[in-house]
Amino acid sequence: MMAKRVDLLEGLPKMPDFLVALRPHTVWEKTPVKLFCTVEGNPRPIVQWSESTHRHSHSSGCVVSDTAEYSAVATNQHGTVTSKATVTVKMPHLSEIHPSKLEVSLLERFPVSFGVEGSSIRLVCTMVVVPDLPNVPPFTQWYRDDKLLKPSKLAEMSVGGGAACLTLPHLAKDDEGLYTFRIFTKDGTAEHSAYLFVSDSPPSVAGAPGAPISIKAFDVNSDYILVAWKPPNTVNEAPVSGYFVDRSVNALSYLQSVSKCCFCPWTGVPSAPGQVVATRNTKSSVFVQWESPKHQNSLMGYYIDGRAVGSKDWFACNHKPFKHNRFVVHGLIPGESYVFRVQAANVFGLSEESQESSPISVEPALATPSAPHGITMLSSDGSTITLAWRSPRHCGGSRVNAYYIDKRDADTLVWKEVNLSAVTERICQVDNLTEGTFYEFRIQAGNLAGVGVPSAPSSPMKCEAWTFPEPGPFTLLHPSHTDSPTERTPLSFCPNESLLDVTGSRGPNPECTKEIVAGVDEATGDVFLSFEASEICETSVFEWSKNYKAIGDCPRLAVSTKGRTSRLTLTNPDKDDLGRYSVVVTDTDGVSSSHTLTEDALNTMLELSYAIRNPVVPLKHGLNYEILEKGHVRFWLQAVKLSPSVSYRFIVNDKEISSGEGQKISHDVATGIIQMTVDHFTRANEGTYTVQIHDGKAKTQGSLVLVGDVFKAALKEAEFQRKEHIRKQGPHFSEYLYFTVTEECTVMLACKVANVKKESAFHWYREDEEIVPDTPPNVLSGACALPLHLFSRKDQGVYKAVLSDDRGKDSSVFDISGTVFDDIINAIAHIAGESASDLVMQCTPEGIRLQCYMNYYTEEMKTVWKHKGSKIASSEKMRIGGTAEMAWMQICDPSDKEKGQYAIEISDGVTTHTRTFDLSGQVFPVGSRSNWMTLFSDRGRVVGGLPDVVTIMEEKSLSLTCTVWGEPTPEVSWFKNEQEVASNEHTKVTFDGGKFASLVINKVTPEDSGKYSINVRNKYGGEFVEITVSVYKHGEQIPEPKLGQPKTAAAPASTPAPKLTCSR
Repeated sequence: MMAKRVDLLEGLPKMPDFLVALRPHTVWEKTPVKLFCTVEGNPRPIVQWSESTHRHSHSSGCVVSDTAEYSAVATNQHGTVTSKATVTVKMPHLSEIHPSKLEVSLLERFPVSFGVEGSSIRLVCTMVVVPDLPNVPPFTQWYRDDKLLKPSKLAEMSVGGGAACLTLPHLAKDDEGLYTFRIFTKDGTAEHSAYLFVSDSPPSVAGAPGAPISIKAFDVNSDYILVAWKPPNTVNEAPVSGYFVDRSVNALSYLQSVSKCCFCPWTGVPSAPGQVVATRNTKSSVFVQWESPKHQNSLMGYYIDGRAVGSKDWFACNHKPFKHNRFVVHGLIPGESYVFRVQAANVFGLSEESQESSPISVEPALATPSAPHGITMLSSDGSTITLAWRSPRHCGGSRVNAYYIDKRDADTLVWKEVNLSAVTERICQVDNLTEGTFYEFRIQAGNLAGVGVPSAPSSPMKCEAWTFPEPGPFTLLHPSHTDSPTERTPLSFCPNESLLDVTGSRGPNPECTKEIVAGVDEATGDVFLSFEASEICETSVFEWSKNYKAIGDCPRLAVSTKGRTSRLTLTNPDKDDLGRYSVVVTDTDGVSSSHTLTEDALNTMLELSYAIRNPVVPLKHGLNYEILEKGHVRFWLQAVKLSPSVSYRFIVNDKEISSGEGQKISHDVATGIIQMTVDHFTRANEGTYTVQIHDGKAKTQGSLVLVGDVFKAALKEAEFQRKEHIRKQGPHFSEYLYFTVTEECTVMLACKVANVKKESAFHWYREDEEIVPDTPPNVLSGACALPLHLFSRKDQGVYKAVLSDDRGKDSSVFDISGTVFDDIINAIAHIAGESASDLVMQCTPEGIRLQCYMNYYTEEMKTVWKHKGSKIASSEKMRIGGTAEMAWMQICDPSDKEKGQYAIEISDGVTTHTRTFDLSGQVFPVGSRSNWMTLFSDRGRVVGGLPDVVTIMEEKSLSLTCTVWGEPTPEVSWFKNEQEVASNEHTKVTFDGGKFASLVINKVTPEDSGKYSINVRNKYGGEFVEITVSVYKHGEQIPEPKLGQPKTAAAPASTPAPKLTCSR
């Protein structure tokens, strides 16, 4: 009875009910959590899960952002019931990590990386931090194989400036592994992981194995220590037969050999791993799995090797034992096929290799297709509905070969299967429907990977008989099967295009993002059209058409396909190949493209094709010539690039020239230069020169016509260089005579000599008369000079310098006349004009004199005096002259007409140096001659007592005494070499009674020699008197008295002269 009652109760309708409800969980971060519940109901309820924050869990475990309230909703046609639970995810070690308050978004992430043992590598993640505080960077952590890394010399970490960086400065194979970057943000944590592969450094000996890794010490005792390590991976090398162990004693920098340990044969080696299976992963990686070995014997991990199909060489996929039975091999060539094998490793060594896996092509992993879409009702008769739909947007890497349809009443939630066996076409008739009822349909697509997710429910469709005429038969139409671009059936479905409506228009294909590219092969010069598919599966085929007609086996066109790319090559392109080309990729979601080949585009590609098939060696410089030392002539040209196999030949006047006596032919691949050097260039070398170059398929030539005046100029230069070479074998002038002007306006004839020796002689001549300078020339210094003091027209003439010894003689001639003389005067005028002082006025018995002091003055200089802008000519009224120290202009018996602006202009041929003086106002002494003479007689002046030159022996006392006069009493100042003299123990300055001025020097020394002067001045003017003092030592000959020359003509800076100065 009880069993019967249970059977009766099981058939009763019942709304959903949770027998075991969800319960809350609190877990640590990176810990997986499972929520489960038990629910009953009749009919069987449908359970849907939801999360309050709409986030998704992480496969590696929970993260802080997974903290949320989760709900399970059970529904059947009798009702809905909900169970809720909260999951709280906490970060470990919260006492050590301060929670970050920054919002961080990761931008660029480090990819799978490859390094070499001993090199360095940087793993970088860029980010956006809000707010970006330089002193408060985000908190980050780095992991290797889930082990936290600490900053050290071998693992440098930095964060800031919008990037976090891990630098491994010296890579070792132990550094290989999965690196994880974790950053703590306001919302929890963000992570990124990628594998780092570290390969062996190049071996010191060919065929030697790589270095062992993970060396550790165990069981440390006073007399022994146990050392263990992981064996290296040997791929193409011979198996490891033993190890050499070295030790460092007392932390010394060198190692001592301990022993050689041979381990073969050992019985502790693990057995070979079992079956190896490789599956598709990405376009550059493969997922490899294997069975564990039967005898593991303290297994440390596995080494995975790979080999391209058709190659005999294996390559190491990892360089550090991997602990798991699955591994992703990166860095593979897309489209290539590979096989893999696995070896187990423990402390005793490596196992035998496993059996090879089946070949696998590097393609993205197979996945189930996406959901079909665009479910449409094509017809209905009251008990059946005919459906059609569009293909999945993503086929999952293999052809979609099955469709499964579900249906339900529009007012229920329960789906029922329509077909148990797969439907292969995208049209299906659903039978056994109730007339007048609204139905909803959903469809799932299947491929080799399985059945994909169901589509969204269709819009409700009413099952009722159609009363209007039905369209014609349903046809699956391929675009390339139509006769013209506009011919369409009234209603058709294209496997690779959008659904066509009854008007024949076709919607755009949003998935087709790449276009056909027209180009020319850089290696062969073939003209082609190329298309790279955005998606493809193993059953996909590229179908090309021209003007909407299938190409088929056309001899003018050749189709080749590699991976995702298909190329259509025009074997003999011409105008017949113009038109519109289309390509469709089958078993995809409408991947296709088209391209119109125009005449202009074809002509451009034909030109490029000709250039590739008939290449030219590009030249950087055509054939040129240059004259070298010794008179050799070099003919050369330079190509942009040359290969080591280049060949060439020189042809002169239609005759090939080879390298030999008299000429040398060579080339330099690095610079691209081809050259021929002719040792002795003569009149016989006039003609046409040609270089022909062949470099692989490319060729070119360069020519040079060397005849007529061009050849004569080259021959003249060659002969000159040949003579120059002979001249330079003995003493010679490296720089011929030239002139310079010193700051003192002394003209120097200078030259530079070379290849001289102690016995070499040097002589100066002027107009063939030898000049003996005060200082003999020093040829060993490399330079000689002849000074010309107080240069003027008298120094014109032809100067010659002669250098000679037993090896030969050389001479240099310099003609100082004409333009050269003018250049020297201009150079003097430039320095003199730069040094010219301001104009000063002095009154003389005749009138007023304007004076301009300068380093040197000569009448050959272009000097012009002006009054009120008009040039002044020398006359009885205004006399113009000068000395070596200054230029002057004398105004005799001045009157009001002589008032105004005066100027002196000194021209050096480029610049005009101007000095001015304004004769106006009270400074201009006008009136009767008696007034002028009164002013002249009342000025301060030296009445007498001072010599011009004084010669005195050292240790004597010198007294310079004079009588001065002026009304009012003048001021007196003494100067030495234009510096005012102060009274002290060695030099005493006195001025007694307003009349007697004296300068006494006690026990003179040679340092007291120089130019002394006295300046006597009152309001009516003054006088400046100079005395030259020469001090000689006891026993020396008394020097000849010589009137000294001032170093500068300007008035002393410490005692500027007034505008009005009178002199005797």
